[in-house]
Amino acid sequence: MSARIPPTAGEVVAGLFLVLFGAVFLLAGGACTAFWIFAMTSSGSGGGLLDSLPMLGISLVVFGVGVLALKAAVSCFRGKAPPPTA
Repeated sequence: MSARIPPTAGEVVAGLFLVLFGAVFLLAGGACTAFWIFAMTSSGSGGGLLDSLPMLGISLVVFGVGVLALKAAVSCFRGKAPPPTA
């Protein structure tokens, strides 16, 4: 098992930014998704379902952006694989 090249200072700063950005978007998207699902299931007439679908879609996209940002942050912190030796 070969040692990885450690991340540079710029990669660490970018990783910290992506962790904060990702956590905020993940929590906001998750909370809004839970709210819109609750709003869709609690409306008795069924008209609330069509009104809430676009906002639910936006909330799910925000949640996905948060997940992708956290995934990018992890890859920033892992560093690079060493170059292959012949």
